Amino acid sequence: MRDMAFDAQFDGAYCLFSTFGYFDDETNKKTAQNICRALKPGARCVFEVLNRDYIIAELPLRVWWEGDGCVVLEEVDFNYFSSRLISNRSVVFDDGRQLEQEISIRSFGLHELGKLLHSAGFRVVEVSGNMITKGRFFGAQSRDIVVIAERRVEKPGAPADGGGRRVNRSSRRRVISGESSASPAITARTPSTSCGGGVLLSRNPLAPARMAS
Repeated sequence: MRDMAFDAQFDGAYCLFSTFGYFDDETNKKTAQNICRALKPGARCVFEVLNRDYIIAELPLRVWWEGDGCVVLEEVDFNYFSSRLISNRSVVFDDGRQLEQEISIRSFGLHELGKLLHSAGFRVVEVSGNMITKGRFFGAQSRDIVVIAERRVEKPGAPADGGGRRVNRSSRRRVISGESSASPAITARTPSTSCGGGVLLSRNPLAPARMAS
């Protein structure tokens, strides 16, 4: 993903289950730019990331779960300076082998993700709190941030910004007036239930979908 060289070749893309954010901030931005460049103008990508405002209320956390032929103890903490989720994982396999892992992933607030995608050449079309509540984001009560982002279609002759992209002057005027194209209208609702702490890691890309009780 860091070295993709596709240019306007794909009709759509997706980056799900918190698989975006494993690199440092500059490389994460470059990855988003590569994804955007690989899409045809007007094509869309779905990003699903951990919601920083949700997870900070659930950490630190210590959980264990059963994998395929192994038992895993996971101790999770949060670095407030870098907004990175740090997971120290101890894996014990059925044959007695043991493995230690440290996993670090960047978490985002909605405003951070919106700015990153906008600077990469995207236009945010829709924001949801999960795959079920389409178009509804519940702020700090939403575990995830699901964004549908569209590669911007630039008008011919528009001046380029510092990154070589073409700037839409009408979009710039909307930003000045407080109607940034990176931040679509969000309808907030109060959910009837909220997820418990143990659910936090149940959709980690390296963990099984079901956690041990």
